Amino acid sequence: MEIVAQSNALLAQGTSVIRCEVGQPSTSAPSPALLAAQRALDSGDALGYTDSDGLPSLRQGIADLYRSRYDQGVTASEVVVTAGASAACLLSFLAVFEVGDRVGVCEPGYPCYEQMLSSIGCIPVRIPCGVEAHFRCTPDALEAVGGLAGLVIASPSNPTGTIMDAASLTAIVQWCHHNDVWLISDEIYHGITSAKSCRSVREFTEEAIVIGSFSKYFSMTGWRVGWTVSRPDVAEQITHLAANLFLAPNTIAQHAAIGALTPTAISECEEHVRRYDVNRQLLSTALREVGFTTLAPHDGAFYVYANIDPSGCASNDLATTWLHEFGLAAAPGTDFDQADGSHWMRFSVAGSTESILSACEILRHWSLRST
Repeated sequence: MEIVAQSNALLAQGTSVIRCEVGQPSTSAPSPALLAAQRALDSGDALGYTDSDGLPSLRQGIADLYRSRYDQGVTASEVVVTAGASAACLLSFLAVFEVGDRVGVCEPGYPCYEQMLSSIGCIPVRIPCGVEAHFRCTPDALEAVGGLAGLVIASPSNPTGTIMDAASLTAIVQWCHHNDVWLISDEIYHGITSAKSCRSVREFTEEAIVIGSFSKYFSMTGWRVGWTVSRPDVAEQITHLAANLFLAPNTIAQHAAIGALTPTAISECEEHVRRYDVNRQLLSTALREVGFTTLAPHDGAFYVYANIDPSGCASNDLATTWLHEFGLAAAPGTDFDQADGSHWMRFSVAGSTESILSACEILRHWSLRST
């Protein structure tokens, strides 16, 4: 993302930038996670490699999370801990796809799926999931492209924050089953929702691969701990690949992740979610005030995806203007959608409420200057 690089350069020069372009919480890891990491350091243990699929106690903790959140009887043998969700995605792709396989990716969507798939010889196929589809993947859109070996979905999604409800997930699961298509569900933003509940694909099928992460809800982006949930035979394949590519996830980070699953840590994370919701409402109101009234359904994650057509500018141009003339960084939609992204802008509301209020004031100032 070019805007991220430009923002970093400006900050390095001492220029103030309100950062709404990066999908990263500004909050720290939960205090029990930090305490668990410190205890691991102080234990006198050598902190060597763990099992390639992660610490057994962490895998069990993640399995228990699926029982408490979704009432699903996930076992530790179905969980593989990975070096972040990015590794979880790559390992999953390697485990189930062959060179030349056509794999559907939603547009707009996270661009790294395409890059990962291409790097292992697969063919990413963009599935239109725009305004007409309410930013959700549909069987009709999948039928239109046909010939898929796999499909990657995300709910809540990046960049929109849109959640796929039970009916939508059921339809996708059934379509994949009938067409012998591997389904991989990226659920790294689970836990970060506003009023709408967020369902896991695991509630509808045990044949899919679910991707999870400690980065977003648990505010542990730099710790690099993710996971997969899949059938035990697929988990075994993922583990073999992980052993050869990564050896094992970071040991200290895994101890921290165990701490992040405690009730005290969850309470801290829920406070963060409430703040994101306040920030989302503040920014959405400001966007509508300046004429950006068409927003994607932002039920979860910490994004607002706004149509910027009233500005008369393409998203790349407007993002550059905002950054260099007003000190506001936002991510142009072209980072997520090659077809229609020039009409859209993604804003992250994961920063402090003070920073979001500053972003709102900048938008109002820009609007006044532009009229």
